[in-house]
Amino acid sequence: MSGTEIFRVTPGSEREIIRNVSKALRRGLLAVVPTDTVYGLVADPSFPDAVQRIYETKLRDKRKPIPLLVATVHDAENFGARFGHEEKALASKFWPGPLTLVLDCKSRGRSGRIVETKEGFRIPGHDLMLCLIKEMGGVLRATSANISGEPPALTVNNAVASLGASVAVAIDVGTVKIGLPSTVARIKRDLGSGNVRVEILRQGVIDAHSLEQVVMSVGGRQE
Repeated sequence: MSGTEIFRVTPGSEREIIRNVSKALRRGLLAVVPTDTVYGLVADPSFPDAVQRIYETKLRDKRKPIPLLVATVHDAENFGARFGHEEKALASKFWPGPLTLVLDCKSRGRSGRIVETKEGFRIPGHDLMLCLIKEMGGVLRATSANISGEPPALTVNNAVASLGASVAVAIDVGTVKIGLPSTVARIKRDLGSGNVRVEILRQGVIDAHSLEQVVMSVGGRQE
């Protein structure tokens, strides 16, 4: 298959597996990990070279940003994310879970200057993954563990076979629970009219109507 070291989760093995995988990530290596949706390919965001290898490994369009998995809303805010009323309501309703929210974000670039960007954030509904994220300081770059355009991997063997030797370590929990990617969405605001709408950037587990209902419940006016 490849030189990837695969850690199979058994009762009582979780802490040691998290220690080993986090150790690899802190060396700037890539890992395949389970989430509540599909298997993911992750890197420590403090290693730009590791993030670049995600693009190369997946053959991913470099114009498409790689989302972030966080352990808490506070971790997203620490990374620079800014939540409006509607975003807070969506996070409260659907996190942890299969919703990636695209948020305005202020971060410090390589030069040390503050850079304004947009970042996708999600808290996964997967206990082992949340423990790993917390071990890594609350945030990981993460995308689906497959070649871009191919179906997402639902088992670790499929993920590792697809991505090959670029993956240093992987966690095997069997088949993932949901098997569909997260919905990616953002809030669009018309400052002139005051209208607010949900824009779906990728349809996944959660439908647009469910998101719109939450936005309307906190006073957001649809176009």
